[in-house]
Amino acid sequence: MADVPDAPVTDLDMRRVGEMLARLPAVAASLRHKSVKGTLEYVHPLPGDQEAQFVLDFLTLPLGALLDKWYGGRFHAAELAAGVMDSVIQELRR
Repeated sequence: MADVPDAPVTDLDMRRVGEMLARLPAVAASLRHKSVKGTLEYVHPLPGDQEAQFVLDFLTLPLGALLDKWYGGRFHAAELAAGVMDSVIQELRR
């Protein structure tokens, strides 16, 4: 992910974030919950676990709050999105 100042999301281990998101439905099922969102009331990040905090915030915060906290606001989020789209276009051209 491109480095954008004041965007804590750029410091996260995206592989770990992906694994957490992929496993959360299995955790919900093992706890016999009807939804992943309901499981979030029982599963809490350990102090300092930024990836787990991001996953929780990603699934619970309103978009504006999520962008402010993790992406440095809407402008920086737009810069990150543009960088991702540019890399996708470059890959397609190869």
